[in-house]
Amino acid sequence: MSEGNRLARMAGEIPQDIRGEVDEAAIRRARAVATLLDESVEIPGTNFKVGVDPVLGALPVSGDVVVGAMSMYIVYEATRLGVPYTTIVRMLANVGVDVAVGSVPVVGTLFDAVWKANKWNVDLLERELEAMHGRSEGREITIEVEDEGEDGAGERDGVEELAEEEDIDAGEEAERIEEIEASEGMDETETAAELEELEESAESDDSNGSPESGESGESDESDASST
Repeated sequence: MSEGNRLARMAGEIPQDIRGEVDEAAIRRARAVATLLDESVEIPGTNFKVGVDPVLGALPVSGDVVVGAMSMYIVYEATRLGVPYTTIVRMLANVGVDVAVGSVPVVGTLFDAVWKANKWNVDLLERELEAMHGRSEGREITIEVEDEGEDGAGERDGVEELAEEEDIDAGEEAERIEEIEASEGMDETETAAELEELEESAESDDSNGSPESGESGESDESDASST
């Protein structure tokens, strides 16, 4: 929980992270019920607050039933807002302890004054909504990346799998490039050597052909003079 969200909660405002993203009216209703049951009246001379929970709890059976029903409203709002099952179980446990121990005469009334089940449940609700909002943003980013992959490749894979495959392909591609470059270097060397050999053979043929042509010229002149 960020400092800004904590201060907003202390001031009775909706935390910035979930403002405009959830049903704010439902959160305000849950807060109102929790305040009524747990912290509606401040004891004079202290900073301690109590609600109607210990007062109603003093009524045998019926008081605890009424308090339990009002506490379940907060759990209902949490369920409607999509809070995970594990958090709902924790909220139900808080209410169950409140009702069970609160039904004990005298001791239960004192217990209800300090056991702030409804206030804690609202805190659980808001913190879970903040966490859910953060996770939903992460999922939106992932979906956008996967959609881009659909347009380009025609199929979607997990982001982590794609990253792993790209790393493997990059390594193999680098090895292949090195092999190709090495083979191309060998081909260029061989080609240069072959060209040099061809040039040398051509020069040797020219040098061998000149004397023969001279000799044939001399033989033609001698034949002409003899005639």
